[in-house]
Amino acid sequence: MWFTHQPASTGWLKREIAATRSDLRFAFSRPGLTTFKIDPAVAQQLSDPDMKREELRELMKSIAYPEGWFYVERASVIMFGLQATLAPKLNGIQVGFPYIMQFMMDKTQARMAEAAEQAKAEPKPESDEAILN
Repeated sequence: MWFTHQPASTGWLKREIAATRSDLRFAFSRPGLTTFKIDPAVAQQLSDPDMKREELRELMKSIAYPEGWFYVERASVIMFGLQATLAPKLNGIQVGFPYIMQFMMDKTQARMAEAAEQAKAEPKPESDEAILN
């Protein structure tokens, strides 16, 4: 089980977890990220008792992540950790949003241009009237 937090809160988080959740054992921490080990029996108790393991496996089969998504997610977590450490008062989302939007717009524009090129290259089907005449 992991928690994200302000880097200055690591000590407080460890104390709070130790006082309120003795079933969680500290594993490791990095600035802004602290992990705890949990007993599998306790994890089972925390899960939905009405959902069977087979149902969970079937549910997870329906979720597909794009190729390479792990690296995007990992880079995001590292970036947020670094940002929280180096500039705790900086809103990283607000600063990065214009760059992300520009990237997404460029990608969308490239996809649309490619689709337009494919549409031009494909022969147009004859209309129903042309076929009947």
